Amino acid sequence: MSLPHFRKLAIAALLGSSLAVQAASEPYLYGPVRKGEQLARIAWELRPDKTRVGTWQMNAALYRANPRAFANGDMERLLPGKMLVVPTDEDVRRIDPELARRVAREPKKAKTLLAGPLVEATATVAVEAVSAAPAASASASPPPSPSPSPMGAPVKAVLNAETGELRPAPAPGRTVLHAETGELRAVAATTAVSAPAAATPPATPVAPERRRPDADRSPPEPEPGPLPDPNRMTRLAPVAMPDPWKEYEKAPVPDRWRILNSLGVVPQRWWDPYNQNTFKADKPVVGDEGFFSVSLISDTVYEPRRLPTPVGPQSTGNPGQTGIFGGDEQWLLNQNLILALVYLKGDTTFRPPDYEYHITPVFNFNRTVTEEDRAVNIDPRKGAVRNDSFIGMQELFVDYHLRNVSDRFDFDSVRFGIQPFSADFRGFLFQDNQLMARLFGTRDNNRWQYNLGWIRRLEKDTNSGLNSINRPVRNDDTFLANLYRQDWPVLGFTSQALVAHNRNREDGERFYDRNGFLARPASFGTEHPRRYEVTYLGYNGDGHFGRLNLTLSTYLALGNESAGPFIDRQR
Repeated sequence: MSLPHFRKLAIAALLGSSLAVQAASEPYLYGPVRKGEQLARIAWELRPDKTRVGTWQMNAALYRANPRAFANGDMERLLPGKMLVVPTDEDVRRIDPELARRVAREPKKAKTLLAGPLVEATATVAVEAVSAAPAASASASPPPSPSPSPMGAPVKAVLNAETGELRPAPAPGRTVLHAETGELRAVAATTAVSAPAAATPPATPVAPERRRPDADRSPPEPEPGPLPDPNRMTRLAPVAMPDPWKEYEKAPVPDRWRILNSLGVVPQRWWDPYNQNTFKADKPVVGDEGFFSVSLISDTVYEPRRLPTPVGPQSTGNPGQTGIFGGDEQWLLNQNLILALVYLKGDTTFRPPDYEYHITPVFNFNRTVTEEDRAVNIDPRKGAVRNDSFIGMQELFVDYHLRNVSDRFDFDSVRFGIQPFSADFRGFLFQDNQLMARLFGTRDNNRWQYNLGWIRRLEKDTNSGLNSINRPVRNDDTFLANLYRQDWPVLGFTSQALVAHNRNREDGERFYDRNGFLARPASFGTEHPRRYEVTYLGYNGDGHFGRLNLTLSTYLALGNESAGPFIDRQR
């Protein structure tokens, strides 16, 4: 028969038992654990010494005494619905403070740090039931001799914390009840706490379990939940939660991101980017780790210039002008409106995000004014002024975090889609937002960084320079690998080695841009379409040698092309 949790120890009291369950001097039960409740908060509440060291010691003691209350033995994954065995104050204080501090700082190593013979002993609760006996008289008469009668001899039993059943304790010695399995286990007689032989002490009231008001409800099914917020491991003093057996009209807000808003200290304005704002990923929008960021950037360029402009072959548009060069005054207005939308999941304070989605469309308007026809369009009828607009896609990628490879969050990740990438420090070889499949990561506390990528180039809009995703991708591939090493060969200098191979197969036909001018091949020499392959071997460095700042790049290019600008043969 299964009994409610709050009645399990009450049966022993009906037999007049004296239970060894005292809050300070004997182990007792705490629970059931609520979903989302953290071990550190429980330890802070139950600590015998109201100090930081006391919290650390209780944290380690609770983990050591309840090995099966954690999913896969992970100290940060306390299972809901569990009843926790709380060790005595003496057992808690016996734990080495330095060991307790290490356990709190390195919870992933708690099982190894706390491994020892006491793990099994503190995981049991001894509950002895001794039958009531007549009170000893004030005279010095000897106590009555043992009798087989239930009322004449002490009877010892143990209480199963899960089923509520009292079981007789086998002699000799004493048995203990395992808090998780309910099994009776014999322990040495020297550790048993039994009634004095001279007289049976008067029955003491049963120490109540520390339970919540909703303890009668069926506990939820144990399920590993998300990892708790690692900020709690800093051991900053948290807001004390209400006692489980009391009711309050107001309670602390459990959502740490919205505490200031709830208190009215920092009101949120959706259009304010300089204070806390949900739309710039200051607060989660899905659960505790789903963040959404919206950025809007206006980029305006106005460029007046004077540039020698040749006279158009058909007409200059200016009567009486017969020179080689015409009017040289020009000006350009280019307006970009950049909308960046990012959704990411993860706690980015301590580790890379689990995954990210990036979408960045750019809305462009440009106006170019010259003094000569055919300077901005191949058709002289369109004059010397050009107005144009375009919508380009500069980012459209997914980033997925594969794994962490160290305690300092060195990682491996993959990213696929239109993404920004620079092959070296200054973008000397390649720097653009292109369609790319990329594997990248770090090692040795970010001292080593690597990239492996395949780039397929997109067409660019002629007048705005943005990616044109409504045109077929180019038949141009780049395969690239680079490796960075910080503080090499000296402290403060970063070195990079790079290997890249560019393969172009655009030898089928000529390509003209939106203004009607020849774009590929270059309008130079024979203007014959060609294919080429080239491999780049490079070394780049950036940093300082003592007081000397230095940036360098050196490349060796090896390859071939089907035809040259002046010769129509392979070289």
